[in-house]
Amino acid sequence: MNQHFIRNIEVKKVRHHKNFSIHIDDTYPKHVIFTGKNGSGKTSLLEGVKSFLELFDQYSIPALSEWRDMVRYNEKSLNEADPSNVYLTDQFRNQITFFSDQIDQFCKKVELDIKNAHEIHHLLEEGKFLIAYFNATRTSSMLTPNGVEKVSLTKKYPIQRGAGDVFIKYLVDLKTQAMFARQEGDLDTANRLDEWFSYIEYNLKYIFENDDLTLHFDYKNYNFLILEPNKEPYDLTRLSSGFSSIFSILAELIMRMESSRTNLYDVEGIVIIDEIEAHLHVSLQKKIFKFLTDFFPKVQFIISTHSPFVLSSVNDAIIYDLYEKESYEDFSNYSYEAIVEDFLGVDQYSSIVKDNLTEYENLINKSSSLTQEEEEKVQKISTYLDNAPDAHSNELKLKKSYIDLKRILREDTI
Repeated sequence: MNQHFIRNIEVKKVRHHKNFSIHIDDTYPKHVIFTGKNGSGKTSLLEGVKSFLELFDQYSIPALSEWRDMVRYNEKSLNEADPSNVYLTDQFRNQITFFSDQIDQFCKKVELDIKNAHEIHHLLEEGKFLIAYFNATRTSSMLTPNGVEKVSLTKKYPIQRGAGDVFIKYLVDLKTQAMFARQEGDLDTANRLDEWFSYIEYNLKYIFENDDLTLHFDYKNYNFLILEPNKEPYDLTRLSSGFSSIFSILAELIMRMESSRTNLYDVEGIVIIDEIEAHLHVSLQKKIFKFLTDFFPKVQFIISTHSPFVLSSVNDAIIYDLYEKESYEDFSNYSYEAIVEDFLGVDQYSSIVKDNLTEYENLINKSSSLTQEEEEKVQKISTYLDNAPDAHSNELKLKKSYIDLKRILREDTI
C-alpha cells in the first residue's frame, strides 16, 4: 500500500477557476482523471499541480510551514512597530514580500494535501519516490549509442524529463552485460537480465498489439530493432507519433526507477500526464491507462483526457469534470456515446446525420398526407439513417425508432 499520495487538491486560482477543493481519498491512492469541454482549464490545472510538486525538488513541507510562520510573524511585528521607524517597518515589509513570493512560487495556483508529505523530499533524494510531468506534445527522443556505453543511473531527476533519452544506451549496456556474464559462467546474472528483456518484450507486444513482435539486438550497430512480420525492421527512434508518445512516458519512468526498484517497477510516485490519449489509435486509447497503472503499480497518476475510451477504461479513479465541477468514480458502464455528449460536451452525431434526422421527423410529423415525392424522401432518409456511420449508436436507433413508432400509431388511427 502506498504511503505517499495526493488526498486533496485545493484550487486557489487557475485561470477562471477559484477557491474550490477536489477530494480524492484519505486512505487509498486513487488516480485522478480531469475531463471537460475544451477550454475548461485541464492543462492549466495540471500545470498548477506540477508547480506545487516542484516544491519538493529543493524544499519540503516543513519549509513551506516555516515561510508561512515568517509571514505571520513579520505581519504581527509590522502592526506592532512604531510607524515612524521607517528602517524597521521596511525590514518587516521586505520579509513579508520575500516569504510571500516563496509561497506563491509553489502554491499560488494549487495546493495539495499529500499523505506523509514531510517525507517526500528525503525520499526523492534517495530515489525512493519520483515526480514526473509529461505535456501533451511529448515525443521520445532516445539517443543511439556509437558503442557500448556504461549508463550511470541517478537517483533523482527533474520533474520534466531527464532520464528516458538514454533508454537505448541502457538496453545495449544490459544486453552486453548479459552476454559477458554468460560467457564468464555467471548464469544468475545472465538469466536475470534475460528475464528483464523478456518482460520488456512482452509489454512491447501488448503496446504494439502484435504477439509476433520481437525486440532484436543489432549487435553490429549497437542498437535494438523491433521486428514484426511483413514489416521492415525499425528502431525505437523511428516510432509513429502515437507510439513515440507512449515510449516517452514508459522509457522515462523505467529509467527513473531502475536504481531503486525491486523485481517490479514498484517505486512510489506521482506522475502527471496531459492528454494521455495524444496521437493514439482508438484501440490503444482503450488500454493505455490500465497498461501504465499495471506496469507502475505504486504510481498515482494525475491525467487529463478528451477520450471516452480512456474514461471508460478504469474503475478505480476519481474522474473530475472541470467544466461542471463534478466528481465521478466509475464510467466503465457508460456507453462511449453518452460520455462524449454528457461529459465531454461534444455532439456525437455529424451535422449531416442530424439534418437528416430532423428532416425525417418533420416529414413524419406532417399532419397532411405525404406526397409521393415526400414518401420517397422518407424512404431515402430512413435507409440513410439505418446505414449511417453513426447508426451503431443506441441513442440514434432509439430516436429513429421513436419517430417510426409515431408514424405507425398515426396510421393506425386513420
